[in-house]
Amino acid sequence: MPRVFLQVSAAVACLQLLGCGGQRQVAGPPEPESLADVGRSIYLREQCDSCHTVEHGVPDSDEQVSLVKYGGRYPAGWHFAHLRDPTSTVPASTMPAYPQLFSQSFAPITTDAMRLEAEELAAVIREQALVDASWDQEAVAVVAYIRTFTPDPTTQQVEATPVLVAGPDPSNAVQVADGAAAFAMNCAVCHGADLTGFVGPNLRDDVWIHGGELVQIKSTIATGVPSRGCPSWKHVLGDVKIDQLTAFIYATSHSD
Repeated sequence: MPRVFLQVSAAVACLQLLGCGGQRQVAGPPEPESLADVGRSIYLREQCDSCHTVEHGVPDSDEQVSLVKYGGRYPAGWHFAHLRDPTSTVPASTMPAYPQLFSQSFAPITTDAMRLEAEELAAVIREQALVDASWDQEAVAVVAYIRTFTPDPTTQQVEATPVLVAGPDPSNAVQVADGAAAFAMNCAVCHGADLTGFVGPNLRDDVWIHGGELVQIKSTIATGVPSRGCPSWKHVLGDVKIDQLTAFIYATSHSD
């Protein structure tokens, strides 16, 4: 067989192995299978992982803040508003705003199932945050990804040793003060620092969706309102802190 033919055959075989461009072809990222997958790709594109970790058991530091400890704690509307303007939900936040997530569409890569999920999530956001949310905004996909985080069991704050108290007492100044601190840490982001409402309802007026008596307020805090994005706090705060929160909310709502 002529030497030239052998050389050409070998070259063709080599090109077939490497790809016609002469370089080994590298597979691209897998096609997203869910709305959360789309959100994760945007999350990584925006380099959110440079400031946040989503791994359990990783403590916060000056460089990174864990997001898993917030898993299920805040509603979709809160996260949507936080991406648009972080200081609107956390006044001391140093996180930059992400306006591009509200002007860019991920529609070209969606399936019918993704679109349906995105439309449902956008409807929830509109109801909770009272803002205009379009199903194809990248921010909606990022919120879908954030909502997949599960709480880190190492950050749960259940009372190890229950303190014997008679229940919420709005006349107990110490209990009310402790409740104010617990509210600022856990509830102000949704109900506002002054309790006048944000994503969550106003707690200072005379309108009580689930009842304004002490036992009703305590029950609402303990069980949450999952359909409106409010989680159950029973296993996060424990009975003592819930009593403190109840006393603070009741006392504040009756102080005006």
